[in-house]
Amino acid sequence: MSVGLGENYDLILDPVVSAHVAYSGMIEGWFRPCKLADFCTDAGLDYAAARDIVNGDAKMIGEEIARNCTIFEAALRAAGADQNFGPPVSAVDWPGPAKVSVFIWIMSRIQRLARYFR
Repeated sequence: MSVGLGENYDLILDPVVSAHVAYSGMIEGWFRPCKLADFCTDAGLDYAAARDIVNGDAKMIGEEIARNCTIFEAALRAAGADQNFGPPVSAVDWPGPAKVSVFIWIMSRIQRLARYFR
């Protein structure tokens, strides 16, 4: 699915688009030379190391992330979400962003033009 991020970078601010980019990017390895499946073992997901998927700073903050993920996973399991938490087989086909109003479209074009005159 194409939403035109190359023509309008502000679309990444749309929650649906940003969720799609974050999710698919982690599954497919768009951000760094690793993806979520690289950190999934029979023992489960290595949360601390998986921090490298996007930010590459697992050595600095990985343990804190792992602690928070473990707490969140326990809460999900306690709420009945006890299915497999491993990575999905493929990316989700998220719906595109809502139609942009004519005003917003015109303003985005003006902002793009203004960048050339800075």
